Amino acid sequence: MKTSFRAAQRCFLSQSCCRNSYGFDVDFAPVADVNTTPENIIIGPRAFSDEPETAGKMVQMYLKALQKQGVSGCLKHYPGHGDTKADTHLGYAVSHRTREELPPLRRCDSGGR
Repeated sequence: MKTSFRAAQRCFLSQSCCRNSYGFDVDFAPVADVNTTPENIIIGPRAFSDEPETAGKMVQMYLKALQKQGVSGCLKHYPGHGDTKADTHLGYAVSHRTREELPPLRRCDSGGR
């Protein structure tokens, strides 16, 4: 499936406007993880993509849309939760990925580069 970044950006801006209009200044989103393990029942479809670069770009776009409306984003479910099989609502999940193996995090750390 081809990702429409333009359509996603319009959606993110619309969501950000709604949050701002209701007086929210923090959004506990986006999910900044990649769905790399099909058995993962926690991240699954909540990740923007199972492709690291696509997920990273979407996370960055979401955060920029929030910032334009004065809303702070809170990256969640990382690092590497999409690479685990455990349900963290019931116990612990472990990922052995390094910081360098987490493209969405790298993209946000570097200001989008």
